[in-house]
Amino acid sequence: MNRITEIYSRLRPCRLFADIGCDHGFVAELVVKNGLAEKVYIADVSAQSLAKAEKLLATHIRTGAVESFVADGFSAFEETPDEALIAGMGGEEIVKILRSTAMRPERLVLQPMKNAEKVRRFLTENGYKITEDVTFREVKFYDVICAERGVDELTEDEAFFGRTNLETRPEAFLEKIKSEVADIGEYLKKPMSEESREELLSRKRKLESVL
Repeated sequence: MNRITEIYSRLRPCRLFADIGCDHGFVAELVVKNGLAEKVYIADVSAQSLAKAEKLLATHIRTGAVESFVADGFSAFEETPDEALIAGMGGEEIVKILRSTAMRPERLVLQPMKNAEKVRRFLTENGYKITEDVTFREVKFYDVICAERGVDELTEDEAFFGRTNLETRPEAFLEKIKSEVADIGEYLKKPMSEESREELLSRKRKLESVL
């Protein structure tokens, strides 16, 4: 299963769906084609990127099933989506988008390219319960985090690794851990300060604790 279908498989039927940072619009196209939402918002901060999605979804834009916005996050939306996807950007950027809006969709599907831990902590500190949090692989390793409005608490390990990963130990998750442990092993062969060496050793021990 590729990255687009992995993400799409986590979406649920809703009235209004939003794809934030939609890029080419491939996920939004699947949502429309399969009737997963009555209405779709697509948004991208880049007009050039949004134009690609607008071309792909031109027929549905003409019928009013899809509305497009050149916007940073939720800023141009007329109403709060029931479900929102934010994928393909760093965890800090995802948190920035969510923090900068008063809109709180009932459900979020997030795919941070890095700093997933910061996304997990933001969600549980801001009224969301994480329902799935798993690593998958399509050449690279990716994390996908699904959350719904609710109350949740994370242990330190759940925030660091992802709750679903710890509970189900998927192959991609274990491969990712082994790969990072190997990378740290190579870094440790290089000259560095004792402080940096201890930080790497501490991270290596934490990673190895789940293997």
